[in-house]
Amino acid sequence: METRLRMTGPNWTAKIVTAVLVPVLWASVPSVAETPSGSVDELLHTLQTSDALTQPDVVRAIEEMGERAVPPLIDAMNQGNTRLRHQAIEILGRIGQDAHEATPHLIDSLTDSEAQIRRNAAWALGRVGEDANDAIPSLLTTARDHQWDVRADAVWAMGKVVEDNGEWGPIDGALVDSVIDFLGDESHHVRWSAAWSLARFGPSAEAALEALADALEDYHPKVRASAAAALGEIAASHHEELVGEALKRAMDDESHLVRSRAGEALRALRARTVPGM
Repeated sequence: METRLRMTGPNWTAKIVTAVLVPVLWASVPSVAETPSGSVDELLHTLQTSDALTQPDVVRAIEEMGERAVPPLIDAMNQGNTRLRHQAIEILGRIGQDAHEATPHLIDSLTDSEAQIRRNAAWALGRVGEDANDAIPSLLTTARDHQWDVRADAVWAMGKVVEDNGEWGPIDGALVDSVIDFLGDESHHVRWSAAWSLARFGPSAEAALEALADALEDYHPKVRASAAAALGEIAASHHEELVGEALKRAMDDESHLVRSRAGEALRALRARTVPGM
């Protein structure tokens, strides 16, 4: 039986366009299920010309090459256009610790004129982790960037590098003091990153306890929750007088997340003791 379009009513033109063009357009879109193949250089070229549907597959294909994709990605981040450099740095971050060879190049990118490049480089250094120890001084400088999102990722990256070096290793007191300062940043994203990183520092960040207790009064619930979690990671039983009351008040917070983190922190506070105390 032949099917005919009804050419009546105010929308008949739109119906014809939909019926005729949509199948044609869908037929021209590459399947997102297709897995790209080829060398890293070929995939990087494809990445620059791919659309929003196929880009994730290309990125995943390069990422899955792991360490062998790192040298071409370093070349791309140093020589490509802004878009390619941005993408190359992001993929290096996705590769993570196997991209440690890129560390000095990522450090150099922290001073790039493009804010997105600086931000991506900071995030990627955090993902590289323990092999990015040399990046801490540069990340600390980048954490004072005029762009809040660059500052936030740089502060986060310092905590991630410390965390990946092993639980609660010795932390330089000057670094702790610097990260404490970021609890007063104008951006709540940066304040959240500061509390998150201090939690990664563990008991070595004891100097941050008072500032973190004050952060339980922050206007933003994510910052309050992050501060409560940090207190749970840093404080020991002999600190209860200092932070216990603040955590108890946080148990009445309007945010369920803050109440949950405060409860966890109180339990950790009462359970953890420090040898010799």
